[in-house]
Amino acid sequence: MDQLANQLRMEGHSTTSLKDYRLALVDVMARLMETYRNAMAVDQSGSQPPDRLKPLDEPW
Repeated sequence: MDQLANQLRMEGHSTTSLKDYRLALVDVMARLMETYRNAMAVDQSGSQPPDRLKPLDEPW
């Protein structure tokens, strides 16, 4: 991310959109980790997985 920001600055572009990109990336990573954690819990407990994940409290 820092390399991309430096490249954008060198080319004369604004880096303000990178903040939104970083937040979206963190949100996607958190959702993937939660899905993985739920899958591991299902494998260990032997119970059936939920039909769908519950939504997060705050939208990104």
